[in-house]
Amino acid sequence: MKKKKPIDLKIKKLSVSLPKVSIHPNLPSLCFSMVVVGKSGCGKSNCICNLVLKYRKYYKDNLYIFQKSPCETIKKNLIDNPNMNRIRFKSIIDKEGNNIISEIIKSQKEYI
Repeated sequence: MKKKKPIDLKIKKLSVSLPKVSIHPNLPSLCFSMVVVGKSGCGKSNCICNLVLKYRKYYKDNLYIFQKSPCETIKKNLIDNPNMNRIRFKSIIDKEGNNIISEIIKSQKEYI
């Protein structure tokens, strides 16, 4: 018969640390607000798509897109992308007259 190993009954200190997010220094840190302004065809939509796709692994919930008519870049990379959990709105007010952004914020507060 094998000799049984004694059970270690010491209380061990367990530390919990939040995962560190490594972001390129030229990109905005999470959470951020952004306004993109430029002339037609200068790459605004491309910039937004690249940022959304870069940060996709950090946000787990829905991507809300507010656009009356999406440009081809956003349609191809975000709206038609099967890997994106996205919801597209044509206006910030729904058919019943509710402010969609207020409803999204309310549901996020309830979730937290």
